[in-house]
Amino acid sequence: MEQLCENSFEITSAFDDCYIIHGFGRGKEIISGIDVINRQSLQTLQESFSMYEKALNDNDINVMNKLFYNNDFVVRYGSTENLYGYTEIVNFRYKRNPTTAPRVLCRNSVIILQDDIAIINSEFVRDSIDGRQTQVWHLFTDGWKIITAHISTLNA
Repeated sequence: MEQLCENSFEITSAFDDCYIIHGFGRGKEIISGIDVINRQSLQTLQESFSMYEKALNDNDINVMNKLFYNNDFVVRYGSTENLYGYTEIVNFRYKRNPTTAPRVLCRNSVIILQDDIAIINSEFVRDSIDGRQTQVWHLFTDGWKIITAHISTLNA
């Protein structure tokens, strides 16, 4: 039985909220909307995010690995694990139990700090468990990559 949560949507749909912050940390105002950012950059971010979500639900380890930046400073905090560096993240994925049910996204909110740095916060439901996730994405020459992620559950 597919679980749905309030405001659920297809992972290919637009982000629910999008806020662009220019001059972050320098007293600049928050500008709401997407008119001030490179629309192609936002579109490719959304495509990468959707690709990662599909890979996660399909347990496509190669795609998940491709979308994490391959570097020692990358961090992933999961529901039961703390992983430091790309190698630990890759090793965890090959050892984890892939039999968990797919998750359903309920809400995504993106904060664009610069044309090449974004934070995506998501709420999801999996097996009647409410969860949330924060990912920091950076646009490299070969595409958007996750440089840090934090996943937690509310009622596990």
